[in-house]
Amino acid sequence: MVGPLSDAVQLVQTFSAALLKRARHVAAGRRLTAFLASDRTTDAIRSTGMTPSGTRPVP
Repeated sequence: MVGPLSDAVQLVQTFSAALLKRARHVAAGRRLTAFLASDRTTDAIRSTGMTPSGTRPVP
């Protein structure tokens, strides 16, 4: 099979990241969320046959 599955059988999973208001390591959290939304991870996601969401972290 080549290409995405039909909507009837496709399993869509959404992964989220957030920085809590009282986080102890704000700078590290921002770097992590920026990395997770970067082109570097986008390429890795695509290489496994998945589709990245295309969202970017809120500053």
